[in-house]
Amino acid sequence: MAIISVYAPTEDENKQNAANVERFYNKLSEVCDRTPRNDALILQGDFNAKIGREHSNKRVAGRHILHDITSENGEKLVQLAIAHNLEMSSTKFQHRRIHKCTWKAPGQDICNQIDHILKQKKSIYDY
Repeated sequence: MAIISVYAPTEDENKQNAANVERFYNKLSEVCDRTPRNDALILQGDFNAKIGREHSNKRVAGRHILHDITSENGEKLVQLAIAHNLEMSSTKFQHRRIHKCTWKAPGQDICNQIDHILKQKKSIYDY
């Protein structure tokens, strides 16, 4: 089993930060590629990524998503999940809305679901 703990850069309109996000996801993809094929792959942590209810996310995300619209970091995370046959386990199970919240901005009541757990999808050959 390979467990990768993640702390992704935050979204920012700053071009330097956008380059950091791009480098982060490229490096994370390389690490996933180097994981032995027989190992179960799990990614977990603070991705600073909001996953929305868009139809395109149904391939990797469950029904229990907090947000309506996917953030830019969320789009990168969805692309990574598709490329590495991962699913977002953190969105597969029903929870009360307050329990889906993984971060609140200081002094605000806005709830965000930006921490995620991803695992490899099972194939018919895994049984």
